[in-house]
This record gives sequence, C-alpha cells and structure tokens, in this order.
Amino acid sequence: MGLSVYFYPWGITSANELTADQVVVQKHKPGPFLYGGLTPVNFNLNQPDPNNPNNDLSFSALIFELMLGAGFDYPLRPNSILSFSFNYRFGSASDNSELGEVSYRGFGLQIGFTANYF
Repeated sequence: MGLSVYFYPWGITSANELTADQVVVQKHKPGPFLYGGLTPVNFNLNQPDPNNPNNDLSFSALIFELMLGAGFDYPLRPNSILSFSFNYRFGSASDNSELGEVSYRGFGLQIGFTANYF
C-alpha cells in the first residue's frame, strides 16, 4: 500500500457528465500525464537448509521505493483506456551487518488497460 499522485496538464482524459434530464454522457480525449509514487516494500531473502544449519541465510529489509514517470492515455472506446508510461524507479534500505546496503534503480515501461462500467 503506497501513495500515488497523477497530474494531467491538459485536463483529465475521461469524465462523466450528468445532463439535466439525468442522462450520463461520457467524454474522453487522449492526453499526457505525469506521476509519482512512494511505496514501502518488504524484501525478504531466506534460504533455510535443514541439512546444514551453518549455511542458513536470512535477511529482511524495509525498502522505500520512489517512482517518477510520464505517460499517455488513449481512450479506445467509452469505458476503456489504454495507457503507456515510462518511469524511473529507485529504492534503498539501510545497511545490514551481513549483506550491506540493499538498493536498486532503473527505468521501466508500463502498458495499462483500464475498463469501467456504470
């Protein structure tokens, strides 16, 4: 469970409006967005070996991951949106006496499909 923030510089890409005679009209347009997210991640590495108790490996770290990105929403039809986004993720945890610091960073490409029905 984390926190995400999206920003649509030219307005949100899909919205519903209710007319005076109670008819729902869906409006949609393609558009770009920026986003960021903060997520706590619990990373565990275990190697239980019942045959050799001296070779056991156990590690646990709470990593806070930060993700920044930009993307584009494209409405396929009413109630469905296809999105593409490019992001940069990085996370780290404090030093551990056995394994040292745990950290990662890298770029990613995400493709998403959103559908909703009223």
